[in-house]
Amino acid sequence: MTRFECDIPKRWGDLDAQAHVNNARFVDYLQEARVDYLEHSENNHMLGNGVLVVRTELEFLRPIEFGEQPVRAAVSVETLGGAKFSLGYELYDEELLCARARTYLAPFSIETGRVRRLTDAEREVFRRDLHPAVELREIERPKWADFGHRTAIRVRWSDLDAYGHVNNAMFYDYIQEARMRMMRSISSDAFRENGHLLWMVVRQDVDYVTQLPFRHEPYECVTVVSKVGNTSMTLAAELRDEQGTVYAAARTVLVATDLTGKPEPLPQVVREGLEPYRLDA
Repeated sequence: MTRFECDIPKRWGDLDAQAHVNNARFVDYLQEARVDYLEHSENNHMLGNGVLVVRTELEFLRPIEFGEQPVRAAVSVETLGGAKFSLGYELYDEELLCARARTYLAPFSIETGRVRRLTDAEREVFRRDLHPAVELREIERPKWADFGHRTAIRVRWSDLDAYGHVNNAMFYDYIQEARMRMMRSISSDAFRENGHLLWMVVRQDVDYVTQLPFRHEPYECVTVVSKVGNTSMTLAAELRDEQGTVYAAARTVLVATDLTGKPEPLPQVVREGLEPYRLDA
């Protein structure tokens, strides 16, 4: 059976300061594709009853440019468990493959407030759409405690979804905000002298540990550097409250490039600026 395909219109507001679609908007595209797939499925009742995103793995292959042509998404079922399933995605701009991704999902009962098992009928519908899994490299989730760069994250009312909790796509915005504030905090020592560099997100995974409720008090995103390579670095981040409850954990791989997109070695001043946040320092 062929994979489900749909078109997702681009918006001018999807663009970032580098004039291409912001990496966090890719998650919006995945969500649009997932909802479209489920709406056209015999399992469309699951949208109303509740579906939780447990984990997102997203590999960025090339930028998506703004234009009249929509993003083309291909969706398929990759794995089926008792109370969890995964969908694989490919996102295309024109004919160019721009991203591969996977989301792990769990059916959820709004009435009980709990994850439930897939019914036999639901499993049979998904089984018809099974395809080989997209190959994505595993990125280890590091552990740390009271350490790292701290950013206050205030949830906006508009961040909530139809289920009344923070939408999964918003976590990418929170992680991005914390990452940019960390980098700006060390820019006077590390980044100001390297304005010729671009920082390309090539991979970002997020584990959604528990639902994030709306409140006026800010949460805290703690960011650390888990790995530094020749041209890249891997950051880890956790979204927490004041009691230490972790709501989400992310890993982000960034590559330094020149203005043409060619990878460049991390300058020494950049490495020195990252040192205070390195787990292995």
